[in-house]
Amino acid sequence: MRRTAALFLCLTACPDRPLEEGQRLEAAGRFDEAGEVYLTTAKDDPANLAAWDAAVDLWCRRQINVGQCMIVLDVELQLLGTLDRHQDALAEVLELRARARLEQGMTDAAWSDLVRAEKAAPKKASVLVAMARVKVALGQSAEAEALLDRAKRLDPKQAEADELLKSLPKTPPPEENFGGPSP
Repeated sequence: MRRTAALFLCLTACPDRPLEEGQRLEAAGRFDEAGEVYLTTAKDDPANLAAWDAAVDLWCRRQINVGQCMIVLDVELQLLGTLDRHQDALAEVLELRARARLEQGMTDAAWSDLVRAEKAAPKKASVLVAMARVKVALGQSAEAEALLDRAKRLDPKQAEADELLKSLPKTPPPEENFGGPSP
């Protein structure tokens, strides 16, 4: 009887159940250690989709640690050959990094991140709005407006797109020429 109880206790509490160990570490606020457990588990068994999900959820969604998130996604891409399960997470973290880079005046780096984010999630309106912000920063209002129009078609309630559209300089309509001489 004692042996059965000890076996049950080990099966439910031993660290050979790495996802549960990661969850325990995470609950204790030990995020770096939890993330390492999740990533190591995923590397050891690339088919363990729960481990990939746990690592992405921790670093890309809850902690929003761009560096760690990119590490996890790069390893996942390398080992699995695809990021189909986590394209939205990739787009979100790239968009966050791009917006930070844009605030720092790093327009080329921001644009590169956003192009990659759009490839990962082509129907994400907020990525298109961020791309429009880069175009505005570069003085390319017409390109910005086209991106904002696409964003509004994807999400008609996109408030940031509305706000940015209002701030764009109004371009006059092209002059009509009906064949007569120009004044």
